[in-house]
Amino acid sequence: MATRLPLSALAASPLLLALAPVAADVSFRPADDSRVSRTYAIDLEFELGDLSVVVDGQDVSEMLPADFQGTTELVMKVTDHFVRSAGGRPLELIRSYEEMSGETSAMGESQSMDGFDALEGKQVRFVWDEDEEDYEVSFHESEGDLADLEGLSPDADLLALLPGREVAEGDTWTVDARELGSVFLFGSKMETDDEEFDQMFESEIWPQLEAMLEDFSTTCEYKGEREEGGRKVGVVAVNMHGEGVLDLAALILSAAQIDAGEMQVDIDVEVAELTMSVDAKGELLWDLAGGHLRAFQLDADMEFSAEVAVTADVGGESHSADADAELSGRGTWKVRPGGE
Repeated sequence: MATRLPLSALAASPLLLALAPVAADVSFRPADDSRVSRTYAIDLEFELGDLSVVVDGQDVSEMLPADFQGTTELVMKVTDHFVRSAGGRPLELIRSYEEMSGETSAMGESQSMDGFDALEGKQVRFVWDEDEEDYEVSFHESEGDLADLEGLSPDADLLALLPGREVAEGDTWTVDARELGSVFLFGSKMETDDEEFDQMFESEIWPQLEAMLEDFSTTCEYKGEREEGGRKVGVVAVNMHGEGVLDLAALILSAAQIDAGEMQVDIDVEVAELTMSVDAKGELLWDLAGGHLRAFQLDADMEFSAEVAVTADVGGESHSADADAELSGRGTWKVRPGGE
């Protein structure tokens, strides 16, 4: 027997279809041989809070500036040539580092970050190796120190924040915090000009950070579409929260041994802990037609507290140091299209 739909249902069906959520493709799929220019910037500010430093039983806190403040500003303008892409990743990408600058400031004195601009004016080629499941990285039509290529990532599109599926307005998803390095470093690397310190950080601190990130909460929500600079973009809201404790004992011991050189030094670190918390909110704008990142901004509030108690025997003399400090910070990560 034939089934007949009421006329009211037939009349309402177009309305129901119109009200149904529209899925958006927020995925990495730039056209082969396309180019995108963007400017990346990181601005950090830190301010010292409560401070107590006792050396050999004497309070020396007043010898340190109570109003200590510091800033770090990093800017990087690049053009990415997406030679080939597939499966949500670039298969071959050539990145031109057009402008790079880094500056730190503390107590009114500024200085450039040595080595941060090492790749300025150079091109770097990333090629995906299917067998190794990693990228081969090399200079392209330029020359430089191969050490400057270590740690670079082709991901400057913040792929870790993408949903991995089509989404409709109101859809949410969580992000594996261990993948956030590309978000905070913009495909670059953060190193000092001190090779020994960088090695210590990588061996002593980075494994703890990775473990701490397992409890780091990052949630994204698709907010729908809007026009931005004549382009239709998908809007993704980003919320982050994380807290944890780092054990700095091994780092302090390694640093002391390096500073001591051939001098005999016996150090006992009773406690060396850094407690930290981060709360951040941001917005990612995804070029829906181009299939790549258009813009991004993340604003973070950070709180740090350190507790250190150390005793040392230096040349037969015993010394002790106890310190408690609080530090608050703010950070902004921005991506702007072209030279905006």
